[in-house]
Amino acid sequence: MKPGNNYNLISREEFQKKIQNKDFVEYREINGHFYGTCKKELQRINDAGRIPIIEVDTVGAININKTGLEGNFLFVYPPSFEELRKRIGNRIETEEEFKKRIEMAITEIELANNSVLFTNRLNNDTLEKAVDQFFTLIEALYF
Repeated sequence: MKPGNNYNLISREEFQKKIQNKDFVEYREINGHFYGTCKKELQRINDAGRIPIIEVDTVGAININKTGLEGNFLFVYPPSFEELRKRIGNRIETEEEFKKRIEMAITEIELANNSVLFTNRLNNDTLEKAVDQFFTLIEALYF
């Protein structure tokens, strides 16, 4: 994680204060860590004439959609369950954490498959193919 690039790291107390102030479009606590999307940051990006791209899990996307915020929702699928297991296994140190991450990934895929929200889907087979699919989708939706 790079603060200010993908994430703005703040203390737990600051985060909870922002929750109380309703500063987030969506937020969640996952594995003991808070994640959220700030309304002000989205407004700053919109004011600059840019299109915000928000990376959230399926519950975050559903919560954003409930706010009435206009957007296009994309779900990124692994190429196969075996590849998913391999990719998670490469980043996880304990068997317990591995099992938890696999369960979370399966839940995410099930939620995406059973939701009409994710009208755009991308297969993350290789990085090069996924990036090509992503830019093709962005061009079709916005340009």
